[in-house]
Amino acid sequence: MLENATVLREYIAQEIGSRCAACDSPRASEAEITREIDGAVNKGIFSRKNITRVDYLMPQPFAFGAIAAMRSRNRHDAVLVLDFAPNSCTAMQIEDKYGSPQDKTIFQWFSVFEYRVSTKSYAARAAFTIDPVSGAAQRIAISLKRKNPSE
Repeated sequence: MLENATVLREYIAQEIGSRCAACDSPRASEAEITREIDGAVNKGIFSRKNITRVDYLMPQPFAFGAIAAMRSRNRHDAVLVLDFAPNSCTAMQIEDKYGSPQDKTIFQWFSVFEYRVSTKSYAARAAFTIDPVSGAAQRIAISLKRKNPSE
């Protein structure tokens, strides 16, 4: 899942390019990006009960401060969690891009904007955590659940 995350692949490409500024080709190859992600996964993977999780902290500047991927062994679902860097995205920008959320829940310390998509083969949910005072997006959790053919 992390290997296919476009945002992480782009970040890794930038990171490799910055380390190799004197190289003839500062753009990282797809193989280099995959190798770097594989190394991070092997270093940061851990399992607890029926969940396998990998955390990847991303130094700034980048739109996200951390990425976590989780997958259940018992159920047909996976979750990708992205922590936004400070001041990188606002609730207004999210609504401008994705429209009004299907659910908007306001708690004392945070708000949640939720978007859902369902097809024959999967159900997806994106939940943005928003600071209700500043309107800054703090996190997005994207869950993907594969449906059984009988559903």
